[in-house]
Amino acid sequence: KTLTIGTNVASVIAKGDVLARSNYGYVINDSHIESKENSIVLDGEIGVTSQVGAANLSALNGSISAVTTYGQIDIDELIAGQTAAAGVKEAGSVKIGDIKGKDVVLYTENADATITIEKSITVEDHLLLQGNSFDLPKIQRTNLDGTLIVDVNGVGAGNGSAAMKGNLNLTIDGDVRFTTMNVTNANVSIGGTMSIDKLHVGGEAHFESQGYVTGV
Repeated sequence: KTLTIGTNVASVIAKGDVLARSNYGYVINDSHIESKENSIVLDGEIGVTSQVGAANLSALNGSISAVTTYGQIDIDELIAGQTAAAGVKEAGSVKIGDIKGKDVVLYTENADATITIEKSITVEDHLLLQGNSFDLPKIQRTNLDGTLIVDVNGVGAGNGSAAMKGNLNLTIDGDVRFTTMNVTNANVSIGGTMSIDKLHVGGEAHFESQGYVTGV
């Protein structure tokens, strides 16, 4: 059954955690969901929708995650004080206007799912990308102090980890450390210095950072 905030429930405002879950249906935010001190989880088996702006989907002291099993995540603004995360389990897609968090997690467990961020990604500490098809804008930093940690992986047979099959175009402000970069084809541009702990390239990858250009 679909759970609609604004119809089934007028609004949700809590001091602690908020869990909005729908088995066999959607979770739709047409009103206001807020956790003043903790986190929000939106779990709709066949989709999650929120087109009401960040002020009406708020966990500025905690985390927000949106997850679906078979459907689409369609959210205009996903902004959290800690982790902002969105993912698909079995099949579907992720489409978000703006996403912002201390950590940002975008993932799918399905090899054919797509992830699109239409306007902006803003992150401070850690960016995790898992999937085969990403359409991303320039990655902005909350501030340029320190090094952003980035993990990039694809999805292979049996939904296990593999090289990302699609072309990855990634532009990031500031200094970046890739703990994992597992791609087929990639174009990566870094505003500051760059380091890579573990690199796998199945096709061709180009890296550009502060005064340094290389190809693999």
